[in-house]
Amino acid sequence: MRHLGMALLGLLGGLLVGIVLQDVLAPLLVRGGEVSALGLAVLPLLLPLSALVGAALAVVPSLRRARRRRSSPPGASD
Repeated sequence: MRHLGMALLGLLGGLLVGIVLQDVLAPLLVRGGEVSALGLAVLPLLLPLSALVGAALAVVPSLRRARRRRSSPPGASD
C-alpha cells in the first residue's frame, strides 16, 4: 500500500512538472499561431510521459528502502 501511495504522489508531481514544462516550451514551439512539427510531437506526449517518470522516480526509492529493511537483521535499526 505504501508503494501505491508513493506512485500516486509521484504521478501528481510528474503532472505538475509536465504542466510547467509545457508552459515553458509552448511559446518556443508555437510561432505565429502555428505549431511546429517538433511541437506536434512533443506537446501531446509531455504530460503523460512526465507523469510516468514522476511515478517511477517516486517508487524506486520506496522499493529500495523496503528491500533494505527486509535484508537487515532483526534488531538492527535504520
